[in-house]
Amino acid sequence: MKKVWISLFLAILLPAAALGAAERKHDPRQDMILVKGGCFEMGDPYTQATRLDGDPDEKPTHTVCLSDYHIGKYEVTRGEYERFVDDTGYKTEAERGQGCFIIYGGRVWLNQKDLYWERLKQDDDHPVACVSWNDADEFIKWKNKKTGLKFRLPTEAEWEFAARSRGKVYKYSWGDGGPEANVADEAARKELPEVFPESTYWKGYDDGYVFSSPVGKFKPNGLGIYDMSGNVWEWTNDLYDVDYYKKSPRDNPRGNMTDGSRVRKGGSWADDRRHQRVANRSRSFQFRARFDLGFRLVMEP
Repeated sequence: MKKVWISLFLAILLPAAALGAAERKHDPRQDMILVKGGCFEMGDPYTQATRLDGDPDEKPTHTVCLSDYHIGKYEVTRGEYERFVDDTGYKTEAERGQGCFIIYGGRVWLNQKDLYWERLKQDDDHPVACVSWNDADEFIKWKNKKTGLKFRLPTEAEWEFAARSRGKVYKYSWGDGGPEANVADEAARKELPEVFPESTYWKGYDDGYVFSSPVGKFKPNGLGIYDMSGNVWEWTNDLYDVDYYKKSPRDNPRGNMTDGSRVRKGGSWADDRRHQRVANRSRSFQFRARFDLGFRLVMEP
């Protein structure tokens, strides 16, 4: 049964070559949003009454003050990543033997050794996925060299401040109400009932996509940034530390040295409300890739 399910899932997931969208030629700064610096209360601002109201590593809420920065309107797309690969010949860690993790029946994660970014069911305007933190870092080095600009991954604090529309007390990037994003929904449940049993999807909501969607298809947040909750998880620059909020500096925190796992934020098309919360802190080792994990850039002002 396990082998049958995996084969079915990959048949859905892995198509022939994606459609080749025409390369846009413009100043990359046009796709960045200026986030004016300021102070906010970082972490889960809600009570610990239920599991949906936060995890221990999201406490305590603490004051963080940030300088100005620019953040991408969109998650980095498959088309953008393909231009990097075509220009450099780079092979991702998934292609070099690490593989890419997928989820299948029973919410069990499996490392699929022959899966990598180019084999996902995506067009060029979807967010790139199946890329490790190290793969994202190599893309950024290439982009900085090509443009002469200073791109990097956002810190966890920068990501959360922007997702909250400059620190507002929001549970999700769209606010506190029902979803306005690509999340685990009725469409995913209908197509993949073994992956989305009861309590793992948003009942009564259909975003129109089983897997990832093109970037920018849903309403942006208050700063004009798209897909900060849902679509794909996003790597941040910070190394994960379960107790970091107890000792984080007030000004421009950059994370703490730990075991090499990196913080990822935002949830994905495969997640329900708990992981879509902007305060949620999840992590992955920086050499690991997942089929629902990509990244977004920030740029120094």
